[in-house]
Amino acid sequence: MAPVTLSAFHWRKKGLTPEEFKNHYETVHIPIIQEVAGDKFPKTHTRHYVVRTAEGATSDDKSNSNYKASVYAGTNAEDFDYDVYSELVFED
Repeated sequence: MAPVTLSAFHWRKKGLTPEEFKNHYETVHIPIIQEVAGDKFPKTHTRHYVVRTAEGATSDDKSNSNYKASVYAGTNAEDFDYDVYSELVFED
């Protein structure tokens, strides 16, 4: 049978910067998934983080209103309210 692909969008917890979220996801969540899944861990687990830049470097505001998505011309930064898109491919 063909591999099964699971796609997901993830949002960071309120109060985390994009960098704090990425670090937590990579160093806490991924190891938990690996431990729980064991030999059923996905063949691939690709993550695409939305690149965000703080507009107010000294601001305590960690929301997306302060961390705008870095996007190509013609795209609206508000269209990217999620923080990471992940794609997991499992063997049958």
